[in-house]
Amino acid sequence: MTSTSAAGIQIRLGDDGTGYAVCLREVERGVHPEHGPWERPLLQLMRMEAGGWKLLQEAKVMDCRDSELRKIKVQAKGPDIFVYYQDMETPVIREFDDTFQQPGKVALWKDHTGSGMYDNVEIGPVSETPTPSLRTDWSWVRGAIYVRSDAVNSVEMWHDYWDHTATVDRELALASTYGFNMVQVYLHWIVWDAAGEDYLKRIDDFLTRADKHGLKVNLIFWDDCGHVEPSLEFAAAIPGRHNSQMMPNPSHKIRDSKKLLEEHKERFQSYVSGIAARFKDDGRISFWQLYNEAMGAKETYRVSETDGNIDTLLKWTRDWIKGTGTTVPVTATYGGFQGAKYSDFPTYHSYSGAPDQGLPNADGGPEHLCTETLNRPNAGMGKIMSDIVAKKNGFVAWELMIGRDNCRYPWGHPDGLDEPAQPFHGVIYPDGHPWDVEEVKAMMGEEKFNKLGLFEV
Repeated sequence: MTSTSAAGIQIRLGDDGTGYAVCLREVERGVHPEHGPWERPLLQLMRMEAGGWKLLQEAKVMDCRDSELRKIKVQAKGPDIFVYYQDMETPVIREFDDTFQQPGKVALWKDHTGSGMYDNVEIGPVSETPTPSLRTDWSWVRGAIYVRSDAVNSVEMWHDYWDHTATVDRELALASTYGFNMVQVYLHWIVWDAAGEDYLKRIDDFLTRADKHGLKVNLIFWDDCGHVEPSLEFAAAIPGRHNSQMMPNPSHKIRDSKKLLEEHKERFQSYVSGIAARFKDDGRISFWQLYNEAMGAKETYRVSETDGNIDTLLKWTRDWIKGTGTTVPVTATYGGFQGAKYSDFPTYHSYSGAPDQGLPNADGGPEHLCTETLNRPNAGMGKIMSDIVAKKNGFVAWELMIGRDNCRYPWGHPDGLDEPAQPFHGVIYPDGHPWDVEEVKAMMGEEKFNKLGLFEV
């Protein structure tokens, strides 16, 4: 299939226009001086209902050449739908949706603004299918990313962990008090490299404190966000700059070099396997995140060595974790389509008003989990409850504390001392009071909120 706009395949199409559609939709296009024309589309799976189309999942596809044929395959067996792109062996989308299970018509389509061409179209019965996505109900999750309020990043939080356990305990207690039931925490390989076995003790202590306060935990092994080279020395936060000291993991330098990645493989395996093996059946952990926001060609708009390296690291990490025999499921969120094919269940990020961010109209049900959201003024807690929770999706807000990591400043905020009129991210200040009592009430519900008795002044 080739397209200059939106084109795709419809399956189980009923006479009333209901069914499913797989759409390859253009997001951007341009000309790279070295690599020539490119376009950056999304592969989307949608459910067509009488009231309109509902987006179930999407996969970002990098560097599709203008006018080139792209291979797409769709399998539907019972409530399970599998979507393949280019690689016909591994699906990039695995969806469970039991709305329309009866056979129907198959159709090819394009929107009214574009042109499309189809070649070698085959339709046949489905025999063997891949392993379906995990059918776990995540609608209960009311989570928040946690970085200790007096740390500039999560690396510092883990590095000097034993000196600040009282702060950790107090802030986890606040999370529970204000209605959260999960915290999402970034790990880092350089802490493992330096601390080894003691890092496991720190993680275990953290899990014990979270469990004491009724909080589940999910742990992130790799992350592409941030632009500070990883180090165990920590500069002060830069006033006005969003998340000014966040360190990517492993690092952009290693991520972008196949040679460096291979050279670090043994150390990375020690890090991932050591942690996953120690906590492989730990009920305090709800799931492992392999890689958060693996950027790859999102930053370059072309095929790059980085894309292959990210895919390699994702595969290694999944294999290492699964090799421990863990019963804890894994997922990888966003940033290219690589993550979905290594995930046991689908996760997404939703930042209302941000370009190419999240699935604001997603309606995939409780098997889906939003692992990042909350960006004021576009999406406060009230909007999260109406947009995400109303669709029976759980969520993880960025973030619990309003602290030294500077996430209270919005993306792109100029350096300087001016405080924002409202925090971009974050719910609770270090002294324990929330940014907005009404937001807490929206999340907890009025009945539970009224039992707090904390604001009767």
